[in-house]
Amino acid sequence: MEDNLEENMSLLERLAELEHQQWAHWTRYLMNNFDNDHIELWDRLCDTPYINLTEQEKNSDREWARKVIGLMESHIIQPSKLEEINAVLNEIKDLANHILTNRDAAPDIAIIIEVAKIEEMLGLK
Repeated sequence: MEDNLEENMSLLERLAELEHQQWAHWTRYLMNNFDNDHIELWDRLCDTPYINLTEQEKNSDREWARKVIGLMESHIIQPSKLEEINAVLNEIKDLANHILTNRDAAPDIAIIIEVAKIEEMLGLK
């Protein structure tokens, strides 16, 4: 549970860092372009629902949305990886049952190898 909390905090911090980058980017732009024409444009944009923006205006928002998606994807295990992990876990269960049934210590190294495979799949190595 604590690992999950730690991982979520890591994601939170990465998203907060991205938000800060977005804010800094916007603030620099604002400071360099503060004139009546831009103020009128920004006023219009503030009152415009996203769906009514031009494609160019939407693309500006999409640029930052893609960055958020990239961060989120880096914290999500893809379904294909889950299938691989489940297959390896089933192999480990079979090896553990073999050890318990036969009292044979030889497969211990096989379990270590299978665990290493899972760690590699999860990007922990």
